[in-house]
Amino acid sequence: ILCYHSIKWSLSENICLMKNPLFPLHSFFVAVWGALFLIFWRRRNAVLAFEWKVQKHQILNLPRKHFYGRLQISPITGARELYYPRRLRYLKYCVTYPFLVLMLSVTVAVMI
Repeated sequence: ILCYHSIKWSLSENICLMKNPLFPLHSFFVAVWGALFLIFWRRRNAVLAFEWKVQKHQILNLPRKHFYGRLQISPITGARELYYPRRLRYLKYCVTYPFLVLMLSVTVAVMI
């Protein structure tokens, strides 16, 4: 980096990097590399699907094994779905967030 003067990253240093004569070449390289990576990844994905004989499989959205709740009819689809009550979810939040804040405070206190 030609114009890196301090440990802090600032906008002026970012502009300084853009003034580097190799910046357009780097930008072009990154754009081409990203496009080629996606093309070759799709090809590799197709080869692996063929080798593993899963190219005709479709993705299933099954509920997780450890999810629990009560069965309720969905107002959108009309199908029966597991539903976790909002009151219990908020109760878990009220227990989790204070503990999280306490642990972050301990971490910051130890660092200082």
